[in-house]
Amino acid sequence: MHDDEIARILTQEGHHSPWEADKVLPITVQRIRLKRRLKVQHRQTRWPAVADHLTVTQLATRLGIPTKWIYVQLKRGSVLTLREPSGRFLFPDNATSLQAIRSLRHHRVAKIDLREDHHEKYGHQQRPSSR
Repeated sequence: MHDDEIARILTQEGHHSPWEADKVLPITVQRIRLKRRLKVQHRQTRWPAVADHLTVTQLATRLGIPTKWIYVQLKRGSVLTLREPSGRFLFPDNATSLQAIRSLRHHRVAKIDLREDHHEKYGHQQRPSSR
C-alpha cells in the first residue's frame, strides 16, 4: 500500500500523527517506512501506451515537427482526433493519418479529422484549391 492509503487506515483506527489531533499524515507514515528501510512500489506516472496510436510527443518525433505546432493546431480545431478523459490526445498510427498531418503542416489542407468513426465516413477536409 502507498503511504496515503496507510495513513487513511491508521486514522480510521483512531491513530494520529504527533502534531495532529485527529489524523495520521502520509509524511508520518513515510518517515516510519524510511526509518525501517521499507521501499514502496512506485505509482505509474506515465500513461500506458495505446496500440496503433501515437501521443503528441511521439507524433512530433516521428514527423520531425515541434510539439507546440501540434498543440496549436489542436487548440485551433485544425486537427480533430481522439482525446481520452484524462486529456491525452491520441493520433492513429497509420500512413493515411501521418500524410494528413504532413499536408496540414505544408498548408495543403485547412483541417483534418482523424477520429476513427468520422475519418472512415468523411475523410479529410481539404482547403479549396486556388488554381
